[in-house]
Amino acid sequence: MMVAAAAALTGPVLPSRPAQAALHCVRADPYGTEYCQAGIDNRMRSVSASQWNSQWCWAACISAVFAFHGFVVDQRRIVEATYGRIVNLPAHGPAIAAATSRDWTTDDGRRFRAYCDVLWDSQFHVGRPSAAAEAAQELAQDQPLIIGTGGHAMVLTAMSYVRYPNGAGEPKEAVVRDPWPGRGRRSLSAQEWYGTSFLARFRAVT
Repeated sequence: MMVAAAAALTGPVLPSRPAQAALHCVRADPYGTEYCQAGIDNRMRSVSASQWNSQWCWAACISAVFAFHGFVVDQRRIVEATYGRIVNLPAHGPAIAAATSRDWTTDDGRRFRAYCDVLWDSQFHVGRPSAAAEAAQELAQDQPLIIGTGGHAMVLTAMSYVRYPNGAGEPKEAVVRDPWPGRGRRSLSAQEWYGTSFLARFRAVT
């Protein structure tokens, strides 16, 4: 999302307080400002996102998102479906979108359909001013996203933000599952968040 996207990340209307367990808001001052947290952080504990090869962060994230929805697909199968063979290569936004916008069969033979909606891809000039707000709304609805920054893909599992009385919001923290071995759950730095190059939401259904 780079510097040009700073307004998109700090100025959108963020979700109000729906009756959903994944969104928690508390009053921060007498004027109506709220501090909100949205996420599926605890539910990701049982889903592994560790990459099996040095360039497979994207495949690990796709596999983790599929597993979160109850569909187990080996990282090697995701790579092979993308490149036609098992190779240690990275993937750009369109490749991730293509891999998550098609029919799949799980490792145990169940068929399902995956859908991808790219909210932001700076390399290929896709950008929504409401990207951060939509990401928060997805997390509030128990839906993890894939985020890419610094050439590395991760699963976005939680956000916290300040919501002002006029509806504008300012993100304060983003929590990810980093697939690089040994990293796991961590918070993105401000530099990583503002350097986001890819952000997408997903659905997987039978």
